[in-house]
Amino acid sequence: GLSWFHFLRSFKEAFSITPHQYLLGKRMEQSIKLLAERKFSVTDISYQVGFADACSFSKCFKKYFNISPVKVKQDQSLYALKGLR
Repeated sequence: GLSWFHFLRSFKEAFSITPHQYLLGKRMEQSIKLLAERKFSVTDISYQVGFADACSFSKCFKKYFNISPVKVKQDQSLYALKGLR
């Protein structure tokens, strides 16, 4: 029963982030798990977590974690990034 504007405002007030930021965080958490499994390519993972292409996924991943997804996939010790921001 809320208008879109009121929902956005209430969500941000309750969680201190926008719904978009929340969803992006969930997508990034899922992507880091998939990278750690080493079963899928970066391109496949980008599609699985809802990105239109690997380039936009890689750019967003690097901005979010400050490291490229390829480096995380290559070095399993970087899996500790999960949960860090």
